[in-house]
Amino acid sequence: MKTPVPRDSTPYPAPSVPFTNEKAVRQFVEKHAEEILGLTVISVDRSGGGRLFDIDVLAVNAANTPFIIECKWDLVGAKALRQLARYKKALHAGWPLFRERVRQIRRKQVQVRKRDPVLVAIGYRYEPSVLRHPQSVVCLSYAYHHLAPTDEVVERFRPGKVSVQRADGLMPSLLHPRVTKRFGSVKSIGRLPRALQTAFYTIDERLRRLAGVTVVYGGRPFARYRVPRSPFAEATVGPHSIQWSFAETKTWAPHQLGRVEMLAASDADKIFSLLRGAYVRQPNKSDF
Repeated sequence: MKTPVPRDSTPYPAPSVPFTNEKAVRQFVEKHAEEILGLTVISVDRSGGGRLFDIDVLAVNAANTPFIIECKWDLVGAKALRQLARYKKALHAGWPLFRERVRQIRRKQVQVRKRDPVLVAIGYRYEPSVLRHPQSVVCLSYAYHHLAPTDEVVERFRPGKVSVQRADGLMPSLLHPRVTKRFGSVKSIGRLPRALQTAFYTIDERLRRLAGVTVVYGGRPFARYRVPRSPFAEATVGPHSIQWSFAETKTWAPHQLGRVEMLAASDADKIFSLLRGAYVRQPNKSDF
């Protein structure tokens, strides 16, 4: 059976690079599966994607052989292989659903003989153990083109090109570039009153000026502030206010966090004092 080997390392357009998460990798694979692998996508793990069996990307070749594709933003490890094995069992157990989906996509009553799927992993890099031993998984890696490697957190994104190739070639030894999710937080904060937004950015800037502090934006959304070994403060944006959580001890433990709600700009100085106190309590930070 022919496995999906990329025809070459031709780069294809991506709307924003580097990718910020697994979802962006999945979207790229969904869009270019036909060009890169010669496959027709029949379901994707997203809203409106016709999700089947929680598989990232489920596709078929011209012979209607199923291909289960697991996408990873950075490292492909043993966990991904276990996921693929689990999806294989789910596909066999739900074969009538798969057969009906293929017929919907093909728009005719085609014969879909039950068979083993081809398992495919796509990631930025691989654990050596995954590639060291023969596996029943096709291992592919993706690479950015004309994107300079950096140790800095990437905050600016632009359209670019990405290629997919066999993972037995040259792959990056470094971690995937660190990316900020700040813009998701900015969008959420933008719904708050202007004065409250200004108060947040004032606190944010004062925290980032403390020695040894780094911040990651994004998530629920939230902004999390940390010293090298531990977070010490977090901001969660609500409909009408910002909830600040902060460490009351030397560790970040959910049951030992202080919490304060910022409802007005006048709360900013008091809240910063509490957050700075949490910073001072943390061990292993730079002097300030």
